[in-house]
Amino acid sequence: MGTDLEIVSYCLDFPSINNPNNIIILFPIYCRRISLRSEDKGKYLAKFQIHKSLLTGSKAMLRFSSPMGEIKYADEFDLNDNVDTISEMVITRLPVMPQIGKNDYLEIEILNNSIHMMTEKMWAKEIFAEEYNFWLKNVIERIDPNLEKLESWLEGKDSKDFEKAVAILLSLCGLRTVHVGEIYEIATVKLRREVHRKTSVGVDIMVLKPSQEDNEIFLCQCTTDWNYEEKLNDVLDISNEINSTIESHQIRIYPILITQVERSKISSSATHVETKGSK
Repeated sequence: MGTDLEIVSYCLDFPSINNPNNIIILFPIYCRRISLRSEDKGKYLAKFQIHKSLLTGSKAMLRFSSPMGEIKYADEFDLNDNVDTISEMVITRLPVMPQIGKNDYLEIEILNNSIHMMTEKMWAKEIFAEEYNFWLKNVIERIDPNLEKLESWLEGKDSKDFEKAVAILLSLCGLRTVHVGEIYEIATVKLRREVHRKTSVGVDIMVLKPSQEDNEIFLCQCTTDWNYEEKLNDVLDISNEINSTIESHQIRIYPILITQVERSKISSSATHVETKGSK
């Protein structure tokens, strides 16, 4: 590629190539997809890095398909548009298009003078989820700068704060969460006794995946002191109870134990929990 060693190191993701034991193989074609920066999310579908010698004559072929596999829309972009130059490497971006739906399947093929270089495939909902998570994090950080309070709550010094922190953290990961423990759980004890003849509930947080197509619900029980026997029995009890009532609806309930305790300190009991929880 006619470049210096520093640029070769950057392109191949090596911290250094000065070690004489390194073996480097250079390919004549270089193109890869790279992660979007936070300010790019919501504006671009994807970002690619390509050697400047390959930029002329290169284009991206985009195809949007419905969940049934039908081609809804196709277009092409010249990779000379929306570019930044980093020495001999060029970064090019593909803009978000109004035609794309959240349930569409996206295929991007990179061509150079009609010669195939690479293909990237993704669900459109992954792109929208990244945009949503980015703005959600911005809002949370407006409330809790640098997420300092969230981090301190996740240390588990207070069990009530730990529950709230886990619910926020899972939301930041793109999951839909409902915190039903603590005050809500306490306020409904009397009603549960009257209706179900028992007061235990065994759920602190309910978690659902972002897509409505994923028919799974996770019932999470938090523990800061790894009181796993009682916690495990409680969450298994309600999971089995709900599973038995919704089998015909093709929805699956999964029991989850969440703790901040190091795995090395709970390794002997963790295997028992995993085995019992999978039955």
